[in-house]
Amino acid sequence: MRTIGAVRTTSSSRSPISSPSPISSPTEQSPIAPGLSLGLQNHNYSAIHLQFLHFFGSKVADTMHSALCMPKSLFPFLIQEAFGAPYLMDQILAFSALLLSLECPDKSDIYRQEATTLQLRALAAFNLVGGGVKFSDFPTTLFSQLVANYQLVETFTLQASLAEFVDRFASYLKLHQGVSLLANMHWTTILERIQPQYNIAFVDVFRPHNNEVEEQGDYYAALLNLLEEPSLCPKSRAAYSRCIELLSWIHGFRHASPIERNLVVRGWSVLIPPKYVELLRQCLPEALVILAHYIALWHELSSAWIKQQTMQFVVGSIVDYLGPDWETWLAYPIQVMMSCEDQMMLRDLGGSIDLDLLL
Repeated sequence: MRTIGAVRTTSSSRSPISSPSPISSPTEQSPIAPGLSLGLQNHNYSAIHLQFLHFFGSKVADTMHSALCMPKSLFPFLIQEAFGAPYLMDQILAFSALLLSLECPDKSDIYRQEATTLQLRALAAFNLVGGGVKFSDFPTTLFSQLVANYQLVETFTLQASLAEFVDRFASYLKLHQGVSLLANMHWTTILERIQPQYNIAFVDVFRPHNNEVEEQGDYYAALLNLLEEPSLCPKSRAAYSRCIELLSWIHGFRHASPIERNLVVRGWSVLIPPKYVELLRQCLPEALVILAHYIALWHELSSAWIKQQTMQFVVGSIVDYLGPDWETWLAYPIQVMMSCEDQMMLRDLGGSIDLDLLL
């Protein structure tokens, strides 16, 4: 029986995954200047936090504008709201520190440690307010979205093995589905409250896209043949089929605008069946094949989120693990991976290749 790390390839080997223990109270901090909102008086901030806030308002705002379609005019309002919601302020700083750790390799350890500390403090503050939180509140919605994106960036930058990446990515998928469901329920209420006051033109980021999948030729038709394996149970076959149909739908947007591409490629994680996430956690071959196709497609359509090295690591690890018998089903991901390797060779030889990735 082959295994990936501690993850076996049959459902019988799965063990319950324990959730992190809830944080009962935030780290005690001395009060800050009384001129700030009462919500931040229990949170100390220093010069490095101002650096993170500045980075968030400049570089991170640009990144999230292109990757999440959030209008830049939203960010001053977001920071203003954070003054009254400590959990949101700390999550903003944590996400900014995490991205800054990737921008500045010489200070990566310092910034990543700050990111971890701020992330824990944000979750502690959120747990502390507990029942007082309403998901119809704009700070709560943005906090949830930032938590999901924090986990996404960590997933794409901290993997040490295929097993770890799969586990982290499955956790992200589950979290993103929950965040999107809650945000979608209250997004209209939020827009009605803030649009008249701030005159912000929104692209609907949180609302899941139409579940109706358009046919995009037979690009992924061959993958459907993978599901003819008699040993697949009907529920697994249905989950895989839905994921492949959505991959075909996303592929149809490869010539669309960057905003549309980012929306649909992120929409996949919202629209896929929860059953697929369960199958992926088991590292079943069919689930890994679909993951390789998605990661390669995501990189090709929206390289702002997936570094070239990450895509090569995930696809290459899946190819190596599954072996030659599965290479036919991995033709497209292998093609994308080889294309990236060719680009790196051209760059090393002095070719003019734009590899300026955001993460």
